[in-house]
Amino acid sequence: MLKKIKNFIVNKKLYWKLRHLISPNLWEDYYENSVSKRRDFYSAFIQKENLKAIFEFGCASGPNLFNIDKNIPWDIYYFGYDISSAAIKYARKKTSLNSYYFSTKINKKIFTSKLNSWKIKNFDLSIYDRVLYLLSEIEIRSHFKEYKEFMNFLIIDDFHNANKKENNTAYFSKNYEKILFDFGFKLIKNEPSEHESGDDDFFKNNARRLIFERK
Repeated sequence: MLKKIKNFIVNKKLYWKLRHLISPNLWEDYYENSVSKRRDFYSAFIQKENLKAIFEFGCASGPNLFNIDKNIPWDIYYFGYDISSAAIKYARKKTSLNSYYFSTKINKKIFTSKLNSWKIKNFDLSIYDRVLYLLSEIEIRSHFKEYKEFMNFLIIDDFHNANKKENNTAYFSKNYEKILFDFGFKLIKNEPSEHESGDDDFFKNNARRLIFERK
């Protein structure tokens, strides 16, 4: 019963918006996790594809950015969005570069304004690292309908199942291949997630890292 209650809570957006009140060192811990080996994947992908403009949905206190910052030898542009104002505030304290932007708000006007200020047209890579599970499929579709024109490569690390819908009372799988195909993105790689996950069958069957490219 306690596990079910915990699972129910962690699957709510409000929990992540206010979690720092329960765990005061949360965003510092996330920042320090920038050295995690699994985050090297993003830096390696950016280097391999020679990418320069990055958008991250659910950036927390910037662990993926600061891993990229450490590993990529060229300057990049980065737009990080997160629902938590505490996470964004922490990330802003860690860098003053004009090419790094953190926000608790996104819309097409903000996207366009930021891209214009950087003199670029779109984001080479958009990162969704274990965050889309918090949104309904309707919300996800609305998001990509709104922002697809700004994106080239996408990396989604989440709970994906192309054959059936599964859940463990807290997390629910979605067919991201079908969702993104409807918005003009082709799945080019599907591999196991490197996130630390539970040992139940749901995580084994559904925790995936997906790479898409705009057709």
